Amino acid sequence: MPRLVYACRFEVPTEAGLDAVADAYQDWLVRHYSERRRIAEFAFDPKQTSQALGLPEQHNLASTVYKSGAATAVRIRWSYPDENESGLRWSNEVRIGQFGNRCSIEHVILIESVDYTLHLQNCFLARRASFEIFVRKLMRTLATCKCVQLHICCESGA
Repeated sequence: MPRLVYACRFEVPTEAGLDAVADAYQDWLVRHYSERRRIAEFAFDPKQTSQALGLPEQHNLASTVYKSGAATAVRIRWSYPDENESGLRWSNEVRIGQFGNRCSIEHVILIESVDYTLHLQNCFLARRASFEIFVRKLMRTLATCKCVQLHICCESGA
């Protein structure tokens, strides 16, 4: 059963929020696979319903776009095996929605283990630091907006 590692939710008042946020996630994911995973010319556009191609074994990255009237929402699902522990699998669920002049962002990170006991302390600290840096960068990207809400839930897992 997956275990919650980290969750963050915030809203920003903006007319262009969904595009700015989706573009920030796109840049982050493309940079991860082109630089860190060394996949030349990696492309992924979360503003379109799509499945990323050419990923390493056991990596999954997909987005789904939902529209209803003037409202638009994007769901990004990204999962991959841990680099150091073969029995661990990381899963990211991102939801971005533009509703009128508000953009809502939710990012949840889960971890699954093939073992009955899950010891997360070291893995958690590295992933949490990395994600918190991304959240701060995302907030700077949206610097022209005022943050309305920010909720963070962390599980240290001992």
